[in-house]
Amino acid sequence: MTQPRLPLAALLAALATVAGTLVFSHATAAVDLRAYDLLLPPTAAAAPPSRVAVVAIDDASIAALGQWPWPRDVIARLIDRLHDAGAAVIAVDVLFGEPDRAGQPAGSGRSADETLAAAIARGRVVLGYAFAFDPPGSPAAPCEPEPLAATLVTRPGQRQPDERLFQAARAICGLPPLTAAADSTGYLNVGVDTDGTLRRLPLVMARHGQVYPALALSAVRLALDAPAMTLAAPAARPLELTIGERTVGLDERGALMLRFRAAADGFAHIPAVDVLNGRVVPGALDDRIVFIGATALGVRDTVVTPVHVQQPGIDVHATAAENLLAGTFVVPPPFRRVVESGVAILLAVLGALAVSRVGYRRAGLLTAGLLAGCWTGSRLLLQAGVYLSPVVPSLSVLIGFATVVVTGMAFERRRAEAEARRRRQAHEFVVKSLTSLMEMRDASTGRHSRRTQGYSRLLAQRLAHMPEFQRYLTADRVESIALLAPLHDIGKIGIRDAVLNKPGPLTPEELQEMRLHPVYGFETISKTQRQVGIDTGSDAAVLQLAKDIVYTHHEWWDGTGYPRGLRGVDIPVAGRIVAVVDVYDALVEPRPYRRRLRHEEAVELIVAGRGTQFDPTVVEAFLTVAADFQELGTRLRETPPHRLH
Repeated sequence: MTQPRLPLAALLAALATVAGTLVFSHATAAVDLRAYDLLLPPTAAAAPPSRVAVVAIDDASIAALGQWPWPRDVIARLIDRLHDAGAAVIAVDVLFGEPDRAGQPAGSGRSADETLAAAIARGRVVLGYAFAFDPPGSPAAPCEPEPLAATLVTRPGQRQPDERLFQAARAICGLPPLTAAADSTGYLNVGVDTDGTLRRLPLVMARHGQVYPALALSAVRLALDAPAMTLAAPAARPLELTIGERTVGLDERGALMLRFRAAADGFAHIPAVDVLNGRVVPGALDDRIVFIGATALGVRDTVVTPVHVQQPGIDVHATAAENLLAGTFVVPPPFRRVVESGVAILLAVLGALAVSRVGYRRAGLLTAGLLAGCWTGSRLLLQAGVYLSPVVPSLSVLIGFATVVVTGMAFERRRAEAEARRRRQAHEFVVKSLTSLMEMRDASTGRHSRRTQGYSRLLAQRLAHMPEFQRYLTADRVESIALLAPLHDIGKIGIRDAVLNKPGPLTPEELQEMRLHPVYGFETISKTQRQVGIDTGSDAAVLQLAKDIVYTHHEWWDGTGYPRGLRGVDIPVAGRIVAVVDVYDALVEPRPYRRRLRHEEAVELIVAGRGTQFDPTVVEAFLTVAADFQELGTRLRETPPHRLH
């Protein structure tokens, strides 16, 4: 794998992420909604001045006027006062389903309900009703609210828009005289998402093949004098509602994504008692849509919204009307999922390119910047009334970066392992070549060098488990010592044949010459190292081990060895290991000047040298693997020697 393949890995990860979010769309949708909640409050505070007001049946009004429900003539006076105050439309979030219990007011020629009907008949009043969603087969009530005068438009082969909406079974309306007096009606139903939070209001619903408006939509249509509407199912988004010149994007069930105002920046709430007592500031309600509804504790219906955990239901209708009037509702952009998926893939690939160009650390910072950019971009778009979720792009960036890091690290690890194998093969080639050269010069020295490789591995592996050597004798260093052990006598190439192959004991002069072979070997390696220029890295470390083995395997623990007279722990570990291995093999193999010793005799001599010639801990480790030494020596002795042809 090469670095250019990292973007491909990120692309595949991003595609898998996008596919996963489509497969598990319910889980993704829930996270999208939570992201919407996080982004919404700062956006809501920037909303323009409201053209909507709420006349609240609040605690103060109930305390002044008596318990709810109030007599209908009180509601009539409230509506009259709102007409007089200049309200453009009055939307009543109260269901008058039964006749007034107070009957006919004293001194009046009509009932309280007739008084209320007369107030409603002054015009531009919208009354609410409720839809019921009973199981199929439930008896239908005689209530027949007025459907929405909307033209349905759809593409060939697609379902009609009304078939996609929530399907109501029956309607629960107010008293017929009151409904007949109103200019329009609208249902009061609201809905919450699966997590219990209300973020959307079904703006239109269907019943028996007819489309019906929500209270807010009826109020806005009346305020805009837009009798004709169009409900379409375009290719770009699920549903689209046109009110005059305003186009409103809806979701697949006909719901409007609301943009709530922050609690401290909400639209005006005026106590009903203030309206009735004439305490409203002149002009405060001019040309506004005024919603009448309950906000008092014990009377109101409350919902959880992104900006408030107990928001009165009347505020939901008021928010929807305000969004429609000001154009501040949230619109799902055309081909939203396609756009989010495209952004997700693009950002993942950009993150991968960053890794390949600037490395993991800087790319991590860039990835954090991309994530921050996702959320900042979503917030800015939401301020403009368009919601693109940052969830899928963020997941794609994170998963893409993680995939690239894991892929890149795996690639680097494989490359490092391949390089390590190549270097080890090169080292092994050099060692075996030199060993073969030594074998051509002196067969016994060559075979001795090969046996020491196996002995050194056994002894080093055992020492690696002892506390004094655990940190130093890593697995790699154990293998390096075993690989390089055959080089310990490489300096004998510089010894004269007469001395090297002498069948009898050496004279003092010849012995002195023989003791120069560690120096010859050390100088040969050092000179070659200087010529090649290897002074750092793993190769330099391997050469240092080789020099330690060649130069110090004849040093004694008590300081009486050669060539430098090193003592105790000043002797490198590799030299201490090969010192025991060298002596053992020399004892159990025949020499021109003496017979071979039995394994047990060789072990006794090595034990005798503990603390003088050999490191006591190394001898202790040797004793635990001595039987393995004997078995390995026997096996290698039976193997035909390598010959060059």
